[in-house]
Amino acid sequence: MVDWGTFYILAIVLGLYYQFSLIIAFTFGTAANYALNKIFTFRCQSPKVVAQFSVHIVVASISLLISSGWMFLFVDVLDIHKMTSRMTTSAIMLAINYFMVKSLTFNKRFFK
Repeated sequence: MVDWGTFYILAIVLGLYYQFSLIIAFTFGTAANYALNKIFTFRCQSPKVVAQFSVHIVVASISLLISSGWMFLFVDVLDIHKMTSRMTTSAIMLAINYFMVKSLTFNKRFFK
């Protein structure tokens, strides 16, 4: 919701270029995603927050690159509305992100 809300305000309401809006929204969403996953999804108690968040940034950067490609395809090639494209991209990336976050950011072997 943080990502989508920020994207909507920047791209739709303010008319900022959708790829810039994606980057900014993704940044806010990544911070919220890390905190919520650490507390609720994976219930991670690791004190290695800086190292873990650093891994999360790398994972998020990979996800952002893939999302940017999907957004280009949907918006520029297929001419789909920006917000619909953002929501579709999020749905496509959901399983990929979950797997990467679970196996890298919150891997119990790395972050006890």
